[in-house]
Amino acid sequence: MTDMAQLEARFIRALGPIALAAFVLFAAFAAPPNAAQLAQTSIQGPTGSGQFGKRVVFLPSGDFVVSDPNYDAGAVADVGAVHLYSGSDFSLIATLTGSTAFDQIGVDGSDPGIRVLSNGNYLVRSPNWDQPTPLISNVGALTLCDGSTGCSGVVSAANSAVGSSASDGVGALVHVLANGNYVIQASAWDDPTGAIPDAGAVRFCTASVGCTGPLSNANSLVGSRASDSVGFPVPLTNGNYVVVSRLWDNPSPNLRANAGAATFCSGTTGCVGTISSANSLVGTSAEDQMGERAVALIDGSYVVHSSLWNGVGLSDAGATTWCNGTTGCAPGPVTAANSLTGAVANDQVGSSAAATPLPGGAYTIHSPQVDRPLGDSDVGAVTWCAAGGVGCTGATVTTANSLVGTIFGDLFRSVVVSVGSGAFTVGLKGWDDPVSLAANAGAVTYCSAATHCQGMTPTAANSLVGASSFDNVGDVVALSNGNYVVGSIGWNDGPLNDVGAATFCNGTTGCQGPVSPGNSYTGLTTGDQVGGQVGALSNGNYVVVAGSFDNGATTNVGAVRHCSGTSGCFGTPGAGNALVGTTAANFVGSSGIVALPNGNYLVRSPSFDDGGIDNVGAVTWCSGTGGCTGAVSLANSLLGGTAFDQISDAGVTAFPDDSYAVQSSLFDNATGPVANAGAYTFGNGDAGTTGRVGVDNSVVGSVASDLTSFDYDAPRARYVVGRGGSNRAVIVEVPEPALAAAIAAAVAALVTARRRSRGGE
Repeated sequence: MTDMAQLEARFIRALGPIALAAFVLFAAFAAPPNAAQLAQTSIQGPTGSGQFGKRVVFLPSGDFVVSDPNYDAGAVADVGAVHLYSGSDFSLIATLTGSTAFDQIGVDGSDPGIRVLSNGNYLVRSPNWDQPTPLISNVGALTLCDGSTGCSGVVSAANSAVGSSASDGVGALVHVLANGNYVIQASAWDDPTGAIPDAGAVRFCTASVGCTGPLSNANSLVGSRASDSVGFPVPLTNGNYVVVSRLWDNPSPNLRANAGAATFCSGTTGCVGTISSANSLVGTSAEDQMGERAVALIDGSYVVHSSLWNGVGLSDAGATTWCNGTTGCAPGPVTAANSLTGAVANDQVGSSAAATPLPGGAYTIHSPQVDRPLGDSDVGAVTWCAAGGVGCTGATVTTANSLVGTIFGDLFRSVVVSVGSGAFTVGLKGWDDPVSLAANAGAVTYCSAATHCQGMTPTAANSLVGASSFDNVGDVVALSNGNYVVGSIGWNDGPLNDVGAATFCNGTTGCQGPVSPGNSYTGLTTGDQVGGQVGALSNGNYVVVAGSFDNGATTNVGAVRHCSGTSGCFGTPGAGNALVGTTAANFVGSSGIVALPNGNYLVRSPSFDDGGIDNVGAVTWCSGTGGCTGAVSLANSLLGGTAFDQISDAGVTAFPDDSYAVQSSLFDNATGPVANAGAYTFGNGDAGTTGRVGVDNSVVGSVASDLTSFDYDAPRARYVVGRGGSNRAVIVEVPEPALAAAIAAAVAALVTARRRSRGGE
């Protein structure tokens, strides 16, 4: 008996004939999820639903929450409703509603209307909620619901944290801390006496008990004067938080408007009371705006930015202050003794974006408007600070302790990126070459963990630079192995403008000298724009997008190339080394790539044309070790079926188990037909999902703009789609990709073995 026959016999004996038959049948139906129409369970919204399924969210338990912000309670319009359903039998567990017209509980805003906490409970945001008795409009509410029993009844001060005055808007912004607790931001909160409009309030709540009742100075951190607008909570990595309130007025000993404050708060007890110099780090002059932002560092500490801080005789010198993440900064004023400050007026230290955290608690401060002493103004500086603020506390920014530009505006468009172990790069897209006088040539300066670029200026000898005006070299992408890639979409190759380049750099030595075809992967023709996006993969490799690449005479087909994260890639794009389009204006990769946790990636091409059908759109799965080459096609991609489906136009979401969801809001349902019905397609991150989007592999809308949300329950291999346009929530069970692949492989092996044993091969 052959080895394969022995394998077959052992397999059959182990399973038994009935089990084997069931096994094969399961494999036949489970392995290819697009072999038959997806099995779907549909939950119809109750009477009065106006957008049932606007937001659908799974809880860790497998139960799921469905929002319906436009739900009508009889004749009362848009009170809103949030439902909790059982994940086992899909029965309704609880329903929370509003009570006044246009309460719209659970409404989406800048944040989703439903927020799941790490302990399995969930928050319902309702910033439009009205207090019903006496009627006060838009006081807002935030409701904590138990993840097992949900919330039942109507939103009220008895079960929710609420505002106290009209337009307080409580619930509009909530910040979840690293320990699972949360903080309510209500910068428009009015003192309920009516004497202090927009004093602002920040209230701490635990994830297990939550908060109820109106915000007040007895349960929240609040301002003391009109328009203090307290504040903006910044979660720290250790679970604590800091509240920055740049418009806070320092009232004592004399009023200083917009002096600003930063208040440290415990992540287990929070802060209560009125901001003052006794409990906060504060500005001391009018318009210091101390605390314009705060940045959490890796070790739990934080840095407070105050770029308009006024030193003694130095208007807008600027200051950044390091603070301990366990105790905060000592209350009192920002001074030159406790901060890194500017040396001259208008240095505005720390004015750009934010500090850049580095490993171990170190960080950099970016100050584009620092002046060179006795030289050009606004040359800019990047200053490295050791963990604990060592070297920066009590110091001023100088040419000796910083990387400093040489010409006005050198650092105006610069970005700091952490690479390697303690090293970092400074991308200076606005850097002017002082030798060739090329304006905005751009540069990327590598700063080692030993030197930190202190006392340096960017030059072609220590930096990767552009060779001509408006090359704008400077976009850095760090790789997981410590190396990095510089994308230069505007790089010019002699007379060819915007050819683009992507330059691979070693994370221990960096890159120096001009970008060129000899050290980079570059475009071929004007406007190819190689390096328009560089995507880092989890395995250390990377992908370079040239969405406007011209393939000979065929313009804008687009190209996406996979590159090694240890040796880089060079040359120019083509079908032999990249995924490319087939017709003009395909713009393959123009909407970017989506990296999956397993190192594989997806290429989004909503403008892809399938033969004579315009803009059907495509999503192409590619291996993270070998990439994709050749033309996008139905054989290697997920495609739309009708013109302007633009598959993936609304995005692609990657999930932790490597699967993904393709969101196509413009997809046309051929049954009907219904234009722009939308589709959600679940994809296999280990092998990709190909074919036409349709009812066999996707949840498809039945009315225009039907599909509104999606969530995936990885442990139970199923997903839920909110169809807010038709008031439905649809649950789809999917086979585990690994299990389905294993079953298919086992069945294939048995079939092959039997054929061989019978002399078929």
